[in-house]
Amino acid sequence: MTEVRVFSRNGVVDSISACGHTDFADPGNDIVCAGVSTVFRMLAVGMSRLLDEAECLEIDETKAFMRVSIPASVHNQAALLVEAALIVLREFEAQYSKYVHIVEVRS
Repeated sequence: MTEVRVFSRNGVVDSISACGHTDFADPGNDIVCAGVSTVFRMLAVGMSRLLDEAECLEIDETKAFMRVSIPASVHNQAALLVEAALIVLREFEAQYSKYVHIVEVRS
């Protein structure tokens, strides 16, 4: 299962991470894993290209881990991108609840 963690402070998302394999299908054929990965990539590339922010995607394939950090300098401008990413990730959780779980971490 992939656990997606949404880290927020004072109602503002600071980062989103994903850890673990979905195990929906064999590697290379796992559409759920590919979908989750694409959402993370979309958020990171969107912030990079649309907001001129250095790409902030961290990937560790050996640990099946990804994280997108949202710098404080672009919180306001990135809000729609972040919300769109969360909407899609929640859809994955709703449709593939055995494979994707979202945890909200507030501080």
